[in-house]
Amino acid sequence: MTLADFIPVFLTVSAAGLVISLCTEQSQIVAKTRGVFAGKIATGYMNSMRIMIINRFGSIIYIFFLGLSIDVGITNRTLLGVAIAAALGVLGYNLFLILNRGKVLKFTSDMKDERLWEFLRFGGCWYTFASFTATLCNFLGLTLPLLLSNSFPEFRLSMANTGFLLNAIFTMINVLVLETRYAAIVDTGTHQEAYRFSVLIFTTRALATLTAIFVFAMTWLVLPPS
Repeated sequence: MTLADFIPVFLTVSAAGLVISLCTEQSQIVAKTRGVFAGKIATGYMNSMRIMIINRFGSIIYIFFLGLSIDVGITNRTLLGVAIAAALGVLGYNLFLILNRGKVLKFTSDMKDERLWEFLRFGGCWYTFASFTATLCNFLGLTLPLLLSNSFPEFRLSMANTGFLLNAIFTMINVLVLETRYAAIVDTGTHQEAYRFSVLIFTTRALATLTAIFVFAMTWLVLPPS
């Protein structure tokens, strides 16, 4: 028995890791917003930090086991197949949050719910674009380096480090733009705006996930079978 015999296991575990990593990004928002609505802002942020630990473990699992599968000899089509399967799971979670936003976020009866396009309008072009771009960079930052490493094995280490650039873009947008705006909303004590901004993030991340699936699928189609 060789490592090649365990490739299906490696791929399944790596896909689960990506699902965990990206779904917990959404769960962090849920934790913070629930804390705001309950009047326990610090507790909400602490719960968000605990979820972030799970997020990091999910990323590690995805990268490690997919990287191991590359070393054993999987093709780029197989690699993208794992990313697409995981992204579909993430999209399903995003849609669940959007469709059940009131129940998930536990907003109170005095808050007004709206149609999805109104949430996007609330964020304006800037925050909508920022959230969409950050999520897409997060997706690509986890998968593109592995794809490039498998395509150019002689430059594998250099290609693997491209993920740091994309993840840095994600982090800067997330912290300097989105988190800053969310904190300002929380400071005003306006629960309605905190709810609207949270659903805005849910919606834009779902759109970015759908875009990532499309990009991965188009790339998968043009790659040779082996």
